[in-house]
Amino acid sequence: MKKLLLCLLILWIGSACARHEGDTYQITGEVVGVQQGKIYLQKAINGTLKNIDSTQLENGHFLFKGRVRIPEVYYLNYEGKNCIAQFFAENSLIAIRSYPDSLAKAEVSGSDTNKLFCSFQEDFNKYTARINVLEQEIAIMTMTGQQSSVMKNLVALEETNRELKRFIIDFVRNNSNSAISPFVILWKLLPLVEAKELEETVALLSPDLKESTYVKQLNRIVKQQHSIDVGKHAPKFELNDQKGAPIKLSDYKGEYVLIYFWASWNLSCKAELVKLHELYKKYHQKGFEIVGISLDQCKEDWLNELRQDNHQWKDVLDVNGLQSQVAKTYQVHKLPERFLIDRGGKILNRNISLTELNQVLSSRLK
Repeated sequence: MKKLLLCLLILWIGSACARHEGDTYQITGEVVGVQQGKIYLQKAINGTLKNIDSTQLENGHFLFKGRVRIPEVYYLNYEGKNCIAQFFAENSLIAIRSYPDSLAKAEVSGSDTNKLFCSFQEDFNKYTARINVLEQEIAIMTMTGQQSSVMKNLVALEETNRELKRFIIDFVRNNSNSAISPFVILWKLLPLVEAKELEETVALLSPDLKESTYVKQLNRIVKQQHSIDVGKHAPKFELNDQKGAPIKLSDYKGEYVLIYFWASWNLSCKAELVKLHELYKKYHQKGFEIVGISLDQCKEDWLNELRQDNHQWKDVLDVNGLQSQVAKTYQVHKLPERFLIDRGGKILNRNISLTELNQVLSSRLK
């Protein structure tokens, strides 16, 4: 039935198709279950969705026309409230069947790029479903004190993320000339890779994509990543702890410091706390410190977590989250993120696992 309705939708725009010019796009569609309302065409600019066009529904149907130099992701927004479709805009006929209260139900046809993107998304969602199950199990085990099971699931979570990373890199390698590839590197792969692997994956992209907005963003990120390479001096920061006292990285010169980016809402962060306390207790007197940087956007959530867990180390907050200056400086795209700083203030290891952290501290702090 859905395929039949989508075919009817395409037929509905037959007259528009006849007038379509090959160097423009025509986005036609319907919003199921509504007759009137305003539809906004949007795209992300500097991390924020901006309106680039709008139109009124006519008997539940809409039409947008325009042109793009290189295919890029656009969004449909209903009444300025709900995002109801995500798709690649390219200069072709694109038909969309959407729903006023659901992004996931949207159906897109008529675009080769979108066919490939939908195929990618379908496989990507299989990995994220596995990750969600593991994270939910970790949350339950953490609350019930099943620490050995928590660590087992954390290992499984890391392996699943590695599988996801390999899947995305293989996709990029096999579709290096597709406009989708820089988008999936930027929005799907970036939280999973280190600087060197990111640079190597970006290098796989066809030179024909150099004008892509996503390629330009990736090139800027690669350049920024080099500023926090292993061996570089850790960037300075100053943030306040829960008592309002300023905490600076320079306060800990001469010690090994783990800069730990976290948030109270992140299940993996909460699962690691027991192990972090163990490591802190084991090595603190030998010259090891932790500075927790919370990216909670609600100060009370952060304070509640500190009351419940009673962190033994200093903890600071930046309520701007992943958009905060400290997160941007350290190129934090996921949580938790861990930087081990040596006694001279240089980055010794980035995204170090807690197992690796124990090994490094054991060898260096006798």
